[in-house]
Amino acid sequence: MPMMIAAYLVGCLAVGAGCGPSRPATTTVTGSVTYGGKPVSGASVAFVPEKGAPAVGTTDASGNFSIPGALPGPAKVTIAKTAAGPAGVPANPTPADMAKMAAAASGKKPEAVKAEIPEKYGRVMSSDLKAAVTTDAKKNVFTFDLKD
Repeated sequence: MPMMIAAYLVGCLAVGAGCGPSRPATTTVTGSVTYGGKPVSGASVAFVPEKGAPAVGTTDASGNFSIPGALPGPAKVTIAKTAAGPAGVPANPTPADMAKMAAAASGKKPEAVKAEIPEKYGRVMSSDLKAAVTTDAKKNVFTFDLKD
């Protein structure tokens, strides 16, 4: 009897492996982002297809990106980067840093976090950046030189 159950389970797994919705083929997109001729590091880059999930990645210190999972076809591209915070704020503030900042800011309105690149590039509706993603990753090299 246990042998029949095992055979039944193996058969179910074999049949089930071929069933279900197939996922569309994806590819890798690479490239670089500059603003005013200088590399933009730490920017979020998204390739947003007409249908399906966006492929998202981050630029490195040289402004380069490599993003797997992009769907072939036309895509809008968004690029966003905000400043870490107001000037003088440490990346990982300690309680002592927080106390100093609170004392310095008493009575002052906190500074808003500002984008380091024009905000229009960070929104699908206002970004004019586009890419024609192909199934050949070697052809999916894009350079984005952002301007004001």
